[in-house]
Amino acid sequence: MSVLQVSLGLLFLGQLLLSSPSLAAPIIQELTIPVNMTAKPGQRIVVQVNVNISLVNTNENLALNKPTTQSSIFISAEGNSSISSKAVDGVTTLTIAGHDYCAITNQVANSWWAVDLGQESTIGRVRITSRQDGYPEQLTDFYIGLTNVSPWTTAPSAAPTGNALCKHNTVHPANGIPTAIFCEPNTAPGRYLYVYSTTANYLSICELEAYYN
Repeated sequence: MSVLQVSLGLLFLGQLLLSSPSLAAPIIQELTIPVNMTAKPGQRIVVQVNVNISLVNTNENLALNKPTTQSSIFISAEGNSSISSKAVDGVTTLTIAGHDYCAITNQVANSWWAVDLGQESTIGRVRITSRQDGYPEQLTDFYIGLTNVSPWTTAPSAAPTGNALCKHNTVHPANGIPTAIFCEPNTAPGRYLYVYSTTANYLSICELEAYYN
């Protein structure tokens, strides 16, 4: 067996990345291909290499205005519904009256909230905003997970584990301040991102943003 050394020069791609820091893509500098054949005199070995390169905008919030659902909906005494879509409406500053601007479930254990990212996605960072008016217990000790099972058809029944787990967060994010939470390095891609709480309390999310990294 002979080994064919193939060098791929991606100068154009490198220049593109330098000019657009918000774009990211894999760069292959050298590829070693084992070739199970030997060229005879007068012959040559031709190897065709196909390289698929995808450019993504790492500053794009993949959850913004995407379809959402949650385990239950809290309705305030004034009749305001804390529906799931309030967590992806792009509003991170008007969170003083939580039930007006945040997604909140009823006070029950194993509550969850989920968003459909539209396609299977690799998520490296989640930014989450809690209520400004206190109630830290409504967003403490929660799990962030990724799955390809639709929560519209099969509701999450347990906290994510293994490579479905992005992060188990035990610290309450600062009131009303967007807080970055970084996924574990082995987190598998998924189409549906969800937040799961095992505590017997309300689950409130004023804004959730999802990014590639």
